[in-house]
Amino acid sequence: MNSVLRAELYKAIKSKSFFICLAFLILIIPLSIHIIIESPDEFSRGVSGASIILDRMGDNIPVVTIAVFIAEFIGMEFQTARIKLIIPHMNSRAYFYISKLIVCCIGMLAANAISLVFYGIVATVKWGFDPTQIFNFSGFFAFCFLQMFALCAYTAIFVCCSFFTESFGIAFAVDVLIVMFVPQILQFLDRILGTQSFFYNSWPGICALRAATYEPTLSIICEVVFSCIVIIGSSTMLGCWRLNHREI
Repeated sequence: MNSVLRAELYKAIKSKSFFICLAFLILIIPLSIHIIIESPDEFSRGVSGASIILDRMGDNIPVVTIAVFIAEFIGMEFQTARIKLIIPHMNSRAYFYISKLIVCCIGMLAANAISLVFYGIVATVKWGFDPTQIFNFSGFFAFCFLQMFALCAYTAIFVCCSFFTESFGIAFAVDVLIVMFVPQILQFLDRILGTQSFFYNSWPGICALRAATYEPTLSIICEVVFSCIVIIGSSTMLGCWRLNHREI
């Protein structure tokens, strides 16, 4: 397992797509800050380095951008037929799948962390870090902990889609459709079943929004962690099942 994981990490580091996606996320930061500056006073009032970190949560741009890397990282294994050379030498196909998932999670977390750091620095230079005194270290660590779960849940979904589609282009298109429409579908399902936003609040993007605070309540922490663990676990089992039953 360790040797497989090291090999996948090496491939990710050598992948140009990750660094292109990361560069894109960094390059759009000045544009985002400019949009805030040009917005009406009531929109930009209270903006600071501490608050903009919270405001970026639930933003689909970083998630969809890293979905490009995930779709390319996995899809190219099938399109170049490299997987036919790798799988026969594996003790378990699940090791290969989980290694891909771990590396993609690392990529997703690293890209979002770097992007948030740059957002925080630029916003701090412009408005100061925390003039409204909303920041606290314990809340910040809880915030990072919950956002990590939400981003890993998204990653698990994208990895599962890539193993089902076995194509970079199709996987990315499916990922975009999932990000755009699944929350609305879950909201509609809640209305039909009368479940009071149970399914909607379980979606990773909504979990990220609910956890975008430096003072998360215990109920939010438990609900976000539970929802994300269910998504990660179910997506991983489904993806492993797909890989195990595919003829290679």
